[in-house]
Amino acid sequence: MRRNTCGVPEPNAQRPERKCALLAEMEPSEYRMLENGLIRCGAIFGTVYARNAEEAEALCRQEPYDPVILGCSEEAVALIRRLRRLPGRRTILVLASPETDWLELNRCLAVGADEAFGWPYSVRALTHFVYMILSVPEAPKPEDRCRRLLEEAGFGMRRKGTRYICMALLQLYKESMQPLKSVYMDIAAKEKTSPGNVESAIRAALRAAGREESNKVFLYRTAEQLKQPESGEKDRFGA
Repeated sequence: MRRNTCGVPEPNAQRPERKCALLAEMEPSEYRMLENGLIRCGAIFGTVYARNAEEAEALCRQEPYDPVILGCSEEAVALIRRLRRLPGRRTILVLASPETDWLELNRCLAVGADEAFGWPYSVRALTHFVYMILSVPEAPKPEDRCRRLLEEAGFGMRRKGTRYICMALLQLYKESMQPLKSVYMDIAAKEKTSPGNVESAIRAALRAAGREESNKVFLYRTAEQLKQPESGEKDRFGA
């Protein structure tokens, strides 16, 4: 696909391939970084950069771009609403910036975004996520990898604490710098318990599996391990 210097297709540009990503509401430098990661891992065949929400909507009316990756903003919230009214199904991902408010990310999810990545997000985790949702067979689901990692490490898979560990790891997989206290609070809200009970159950599961490290050390270290490609994926993900 030919692009001009801004990354926007010229009027006579070749029509995009089926799995072509549209990126908008972000700086050109961020777009180039994401483009390199997405194409390198084989998740997509090409990318298009829209300079603003209006241009992104116009492009989506012309072509079935998938996924659509947006920087988080008020304009992105309105754009997501409009995109969800268009025919067809497309995956919409939202990326935070250093200035993004968590409430704004939640608004994007509430109006139809499929996933939101907090700041600072991992480009590797994002590209792996895109690779997975585009149904490429070689990309295992993070949930399956998480359960396998814990089972191989000797955790009792029926323990409540092990379930909480898996939930925490998947959350840190997407938002690696999220404070552990915030992770406990999110899990507690979903499980209708207290953050203290979540912390205690995780600690008990660690002890039962013969782990002596703290919750924090284990969770952050294992979340990083979860982001690493498995042997069959290493070439695609540049490991």
